[in-house]
Amino acid sequence: MFAVRKDGFKDHPIIPEGLDLVEEEDQFTHMLPLEDEYNPEDVLNVFKVDPLFLENEEKYKTIKKEILDEGDSDSDGDDEAGSSDEDSDEEETENKDGEKVTIYDQTEINLVAFRRTIYLAIQSSLDFEECAHKLIKMEFPDSQTKELCNMILDCCAQQRTYEKFFGLLAGRFCMLKKEIGR
Repeated sequence: MFAVRKDGFKDHPIIPEGLDLVEEEDQFTHMLPLEDEYNPEDVLNVFKVDPLFLENEEKYKTIKKEILDEGDSDSDGDDEAGSSDEDSDEEETENKDGEKVTIYDQTEINLVAFRRTIYLAIQSSLDFEECAHKLIKMEFPDSQTKELCNMILDCCAQQRTYEKFFGLLAGRFCMLKKEIGR
């Protein structure tokens, strides 16, 4: 590191060649001394009511659509999607035209919460029988059965050495629920 500093960083340019996009004569450098007096334009910091706000907002939206090449989605529709119910993976809403739009939840919040619940039940159990009892008592839907099996495998895979607990737990689930064993 001292050798690089001693050489003046000759192998490390300030701006790599591929990123030097603006020619030296096309660059504008603004030098503002701290001692000089400037006009800070305090008038710009004052809020003024725009009587034509809605009209100007519509003009802005049309310009924004042209520039960003957006479809029929507006910023208003994004707010409604953010406050959607987290319990369903897909939800149908109506847009301004009355057409039904299906919104798919790709954040998998429900799956993460389900996996967290399983993990906490597994880690808080003293033995595999108690753990199996807790997990069966949860009454999860049949669609989550595969995820339960994956979670047991993931917990087992996180351990440095094989623990009999997870093998016995998986065996107990295979005995209790025949569809898991298949």
